[in-house]
Amino acid sequence: MNDERREAYITLIEALLNCQDEEEFGQILSANPELLDVGLLETVARIAQSLAEQGEEKAAEGLMYLGSVLMQVLGLSEEETPKLNPQDYIEFLLDVFGVIAESKGNSEVVYPFLQNHLDKLDDTLADILYLWATNLFPSLEAETANGLAAIIVEFGNLIAQFPLGSRKSNLEIAIKGYQAALEVYTRAAFPVDWAMTQNNLGNAYRNRIRGEKAENIEEAISSYRHALEIYTRAAFPVDWATTQNNLGAAYSDRIRGEKAENIEEAISSYRHALEIYTRAAFPVDWATTQNNLGAAYSDRIRGEKAENIEEAISSYRHALEIYTRAAFPVDWATTQNNLGAAYSDRIRGEKAENIEEAISSYRHALEIRTRAAFPVQWATTQNNLGAAYSDRIRGEKAENIEEAISSYRHALEIYTRAAFPVQWATTQNNLGAAYSDRIRGEKAENIEEAISSYRHALEIYTRAAFPVDWAMTQNNLGNAYSDRIRGEKAENIEEAISSYRHALEIYTRAAFPVDWAMTQNNLGNAYRDRIRGEKAENIEVAISSYRHALEIYTRAAFPVECLQTNNNLGKLYFRESAWQNAIEAYNNAIEALSISRASASTPQRKQLVMEASINVYHNIIQAYLNNGQKRSALEYVERSKTQNLVEQITTQQRKPKGDIPQDIIKELNRLRHDIRNEQNHLDSQERQNPNSPPDRTRLYELLQELEQFIEESITPLDPTFKLTEAPKPISYEEIKALIDDHAAILEWYITGDKILAFIITHNQDEPIVWQSENEDRDKLIDWTIDEYLIPYDENFQDWQTDLDKRLTQLAKILHLDEILSLIPPECEKLILIPHWFLHLLPLHALPVGERKDLSPNPSPTRRGENITSKPSLVSQENTGENFTPISSQGRGEGGVRSLLIDVFPQGVNYIPSCQLLQIVQQRQHQDFNDIFMVANPEKNLNFTEVTVNKLKSLFNTHTLLTRESATQSALANHPHLLTTHCLHFYCHGKFNFTSPLESKLALAASSLSLKDIFNLFLPQCRLVTLCACETGVTDLNTISDEYVGLPSGFLFAGSESVVSSLWTVDELSSIFLMIEFYNKLRAGNSVTLALNAAQTRIRNLSKQDLEKWLHLNQLSLDATQIEYLDKLLKQSPEYPFQSSYHWAAFCAIGK
Repeated sequence: MNDERREAYITLIEALLNCQDEEEFGQILSANPELLDVGLLETVARIAQSLAEQGEEKAAEGLMYLGSVLMQVLGLSEEETPKLNPQDYIEFLLDVFGVIAESKGNSEVVYPFLQNHLDKLDDTLADILYLWATNLFPSLEAETANGLAAIIVEFGNLIAQFPLGSRKSNLEIAIKGYQAALEVYTRAAFPVDWAMTQNNLGNAYRNRIRGEKAENIEEAISSYRHALEIYTRAAFPVDWATTQNNLGAAYSDRIRGEKAENIEEAISSYRHALEIYTRAAFPVDWATTQNNLGAAYSDRIRGEKAENIEEAISSYRHALEIYTRAAFPVDWATTQNNLGAAYSDRIRGEKAENIEEAISSYRHALEIRTRAAFPVQWATTQNNLGAAYSDRIRGEKAENIEEAISSYRHALEIYTRAAFPVQWATTQNNLGAAYSDRIRGEKAENIEEAISSYRHALEIYTRAAFPVDWAMTQNNLGNAYSDRIRGEKAENIEEAISSYRHALEIYTRAAFPVDWAMTQNNLGNAYRDRIRGEKAENIEVAISSYRHALEIYTRAAFPVECLQTNNNLGKLYFRESAWQNAIEAYNNAIEALSISRASASTPQRKQLVMEASINVYHNIIQAYLNNGQKRSALEYVERSKTQNLVEQITTQQRKPKGDIPQDIIKELNRLRHDIRNEQNHLDSQERQNPNSPPDRTRLYELLQELEQFIEESITPLDPTFKLTEAPKPISYEEIKALIDDHAAILEWYITGDKILAFIITHNQDEPIVWQSENEDRDKLIDWTIDEYLIPYDENFQDWQTDLDKRLTQLAKILHLDEILSLIPPECEKLILIPHWFLHLLPLHALPVGERKDLSPNPSPTRRGENITSKPSLVSQENTGENFTPISSQGRGEGGVRSLLIDVFPQGVNYIPSCQLLQIVQQRQHQDFNDIFMVANPEKNLNFTEVTVNKLKSLFNTHTLLTRESATQSALANHPHLLTTHCLHFYCHGKFNFTSPLESKLALAASSLSLKDIFNLFLPQCRLVTLCACETGVTDLNTISDEYVGLPSGFLFAGSESVVSSLWTVDELSSIFLMIEFYNKLRAGNSVTLALNAAQTRIRNLSKQDLEKWLHLNQLSLDATQIEYLDKLLKQSPEYPFQSSYHWAAFCAIGK
C-alpha cells in the first residue's frame, strides 16, 4: 500500500466518522467507490488498534464499529460481525501462505497450523481472502502474482479437504481462493493452470453446502466443462479422465434438466474416464470410476432396467477387485453397500439368491461402517439391510422379520427426526411394514407399533411436500387399522376408510392406476367389514370399490390381483348368502388362477396364489352346497385337488413316460423353454414399471399351444402326463362311471370351517353330502396334532400302546358311523379319498358301531356273499389254511370291536383323487409273474433272507438288488424295471415335511427320492410294495389338497397299485403281513382284497395259529431268528398282532 492511497483511506475514514446521518454516510461511500476494498478495512483496523494502545478506547470502539459497518457494506460476512478485525485475517493469511510455501503444501505441516487457528476459518476469511488477493494482484509483478496465485490454489486444495472446523466455511474459503486465483490464471495467459483451477473449483461447488444446491451443481458443471476446453484426451489424457469422472459425478447429482438425460451424460463421462483409467495403469482411479459408473447404471432411466442393474453389478464387482477390505476399507464398504442395493433391485437371476447376495454385501459393509466410526453410513446400510430382510425368501420368515426390525431400529438411532427428517420418515414407514408382517410377539402389540411408525412417517410425509410417499403411507396405515385388534372395532374401520380415501386423493386412476386399484380393493375390504353406517350402503360401496379395482386388475394384465380381488368380492357375497353371486365371483377367481400360476415367477407371488386359491375353493364348494348344487361342489373338490397337485409337481419339468418319439420331446422342451423365457421377460417388465402391466398375450398363446400339444400328441402315449401339465376337470358323470353298482366312493374335504364327506355311488344322480359342525374340524386338527403326531414323535411306545384307543376317538370325531349309514347297503367295496390330515391316518382301521347294516364280520364275506376277484393267472398250491377266524367278541373296551375293513367284503382302498383313479383304471396290466426286489440296502434288517426267499417262491421270475448292490443308479437304470409286474422295496423310508419332493427310500449309499420316483417308468407294473417306514405320509406344512407322498410318485410312474406304510412298522409283524398279503395276491385276489384279508388274518392270529402259519409257509428261519420269535411269543398276549399298530399301517392305494 503506497502512501498516497493510505492518505486517501484516512481522509475517507475521517469523513465517515464526521457525517451527520445515514444519507450523508451513503453519499460519501458512493462518491469513493475506488476506496471500498479490504485495504480500507485494514487501515480502519490499524488505526483502531493504535488508539486502543494509546488509551483512546472510545475512539477505538467507534472505529471498530465503523469497520463492522463497512464489512457489511462490502458483503464480507453473512453472519454476525466477526470477533476478529480484518487485519487479523490478513495476517493469518500471510502466515499460512508462508507455511504452505516453506512446506511445499505438506498437509502434515499445514493442518496442525490450521488447527491452531480454527477461530479464523470462517466465511469472513473467505471474503477477505478474495478481496485482499484481487486488490493485491494488480500491484504485484507478474512473477510474484503467479507465485501468490499458486499458493492460494494450494491453500484452496488443502482447506477443501481439511477435516476440522466448519466444513461449510472451509468450502467457501476454497471457492473464494480459486476464484481469486483465476484473476491471474486466465485461459489466455495460463491455460493449464486455468484448467486445473476450474476443475478444483468444480469440485468445491459440487460439495458446497451454502447456497442453492441446484445452482451449485450448475456452477460445478460449468467449471468442469471449462477445464475440458484445455484438458483434451490427446493433450492431457490423465487430467481429461479425472475431470470426466468429476463431471460424471456432477451430472449424477444434477437437479435441473431432465433426470434421464443427466444420467446419460454421467454414464458417458464415466465411460470416457475409463478410456484412460484402465485397471492396469490406474487401478485406484479405475475402481473409483467403476463404482461411480455402477451408481449411475443403478439410477438409469433409459434402456432396459434389468440390463442396467446387470451393468451396475458388473461395475461394482470391478471396483471391488481393487477396493479390497485390507487396502481400501472405507471404499470397500461403500461399494459393498452399493452392490447390496443393486442385488436388492436385481431382476435377473433367482430372486431368493439375489436377496442373499444383498444381505451378504450389506453385512460386509457394516464390518467397516460401524456406529462409532461412520454413524450416518452405518444408519444407511442398516436401513438397506432391514429392507433386504423384509424381502428375504430363504430362512425362517419370523426370524427374517425380526432381523428387519432390528436393522430399522438401529438406523433410527442416527436417523432422528431433527437431524435427518426424510430418512427418519422413510425408515419409520419401513419399520411399520415390518411390524405389520411380524409373526413373533403379540399380534395386537405389533399392529400398534406399525400404526405408531406410520403416523411418525406422516409427520414428514405431508400431502404438500411428499404427496406420493404420503399416499403410500396412508394406504399402509389403512391396512394396519383394518387389522387392528385393540381399540373399538368400528372406530378402527373408520380410521382405515379415512386413510384409504386420503391415499386415493393422490392415487388417481389416471396418474397411478395400479396403486388406485390396490387401494380400491383395500377400501372394498374396509366397507365390507364396516360396522357404522347403513349396512346396505356399505355393501354397495364395497362392491363398487371391488369393481373399480377389477377395471385395472384384469385377468390378462394382473392375474394374481384379479384372483385376490374376485376372492374378496366372493367373500362379501358369501357372507350375505348371495350364493349365485358368490359362485360367479369365485369362478372368475378360479379362471384367473391358472393364469396366476403361470405368471407368478417369485416365491412370494406363488404363495399369494396358493393362499388365495385355497380360500376360493373352500368357499365355492360351500357356496355350491348352500345353493343346492352338490354335483358342482364335488367337481370343484376334485378340481381343487388336481390344481394343487399340479402346483407341487410341475416345478420339476416331468417328462412323458414310454416310447415317446424324440420330435415330440423336442417340441415339448421348446414350448417349455419359450414359456419360461416369456415368464422371465414379463417379470422383468413388471418390475421395471409396476404401474404399467406387460402384455401377456404371447404367454397365453404359448400356454394354449402347450395344452393342445399335450392333448393331441402326448396324452395318447402317456395319459398321466396331462394330469400335472394340462389337467381337464373331471365331471360328476365321469366320476360315477369309475365304480359299479356295488362300490362307493367316500371323499373327504376339509374347508376352513368344517369337514365335508361326499358319498358317490354309480346310480345316484348327485352325491350324498355329509357336513360336520364347525367344532368338529377344530377337534380333528387338535386331535391329529396333540393326540397323534406329537405323541408319535415324542413317545413312540406310548403312542403304540394307545393307538387303538386313539383311533376310537378319531372315529367319533369324524362321525364315521353316521357317514357309513348313508352308504347304500348293496355297496360291497369302499374307495377312500382323504384330504389334508386324513392322508396320515389309517381310516380303514377305524372302529365302527353296532348296526344291523354294519354287523361285525372279520371274515372276507358279508351276508353269505362270495368274494369276486380277478381270476388267478397262475396255478397255486393250497396253503392248507383252514383256521377259523376268532370272534371279535370281548376284545377291547365295550365288547365287539368291528373295523371299517370288516364291513366291506370287496375291500377298502385309497386313491388320491377321482381324476387319478380314472387314469389308473385305464391301465390294464394283466400279468403278475415277475417280481423286482430291492432288499436291505443298509444291511440293518434282520429277516431279509426270510422275506426274499418266500417272495421268490411265489413268482416265476425275479430280480434282486440287495445290500451294497441296491443303489439308486442300479435301480433306475435296470432294464427289468420296464418289464416287471411287481416292484417290492424292503428298506427304510422317510418323509420330508419341509420339501416333499425330497422324501426318499434309503438305498445303498444313496436314496430314491420322490422326485426320482416321478421320473421312473413302470409300464407293466401292477403293484409297488413299500415295506418300509413312513412311506405313505403326506405334506402337512400346508392346507393344500395335493397328495405328494411316495405312493403318488409310483402311481404316476405307471403302477396300478401301491401298498405303503403310514408309520414306522414292526419288522416281524410286517414280514408276516407281507407274506400273507402275497399269498392272497397270488391266489388271484385284487390288491385291495388281498391286503384287507391279510390284515384281518394277521390281527386274528393266536399264538397257536401263528405256529401253524409258520409251518405252512415253510419259512427258513435260522437259530437266532427262531430264538427271537420264541422269546417274542412268550412275552406277547394271546393274539400277538391284534393291535392296529402291527397291521393297520399298510394301505392299498390305487386300482
